[in-house]
Amino acid sequence: MRDAFLALADDEPPHVVLFLLRNGIGWQDAHDAAQEAFAEAWRLLDRTPERWQEVADKRAWIRAVALRAARRPPGQARRQPLADATDELPERPVPCGDPAELTVLTMDVLAALRALPPRQRQAMAFHRDGVPHEEIACHLGCTIRQVSNLIRQARAALRVSLADYISREEDRR
Repeated sequence: MRDAFLALADDEPPHVVLFLLRNGIGWQDAHDAAQEAFAEAWRLLDRTPERWQEVADKRAWIRAVALRAARRPPGQARRQPLADATDELPERPVPCGDPAELTVLTMDVLAALRALPPRQRQAMAFHRDGVPHEEIACHLGCTIRQVSNLIRQARAALRVSLADYISREEDRR
């Protein structure tokens, strides 16, 4: 069980941070909340392993905990110390294109996601991370049909928000 958790803790943090960014959380807060979620998961595994084992979708659970941590009211103490802000960011190859253009695009996409209503943003972020609609519905407290509608509405709003980029991409093809 601990080995499975360690594998999850090795693979998932960047995906959890991306999930939080898609939910409109800032860069540093997303990293802090992801770290806090994994610390909480470790505490649960360490103190009550049977409860950790009952968690059906651990990836979705970690994301939900991270989202709650990121949305904690300002001034409320965090359970874990903040990460050192001077840590070096890992080198990552740029997949293609001009890095400046990709940075602008990323910022535009994140701004478009932040502009979505909260439930649409949450549904879309869970969906983009491959969380099944049933699990999304459980986390959002709604029906599977409502999850589908939220994702459809979010996609439509993003199409409008990112119309300029979409038309430029279609012109390139």
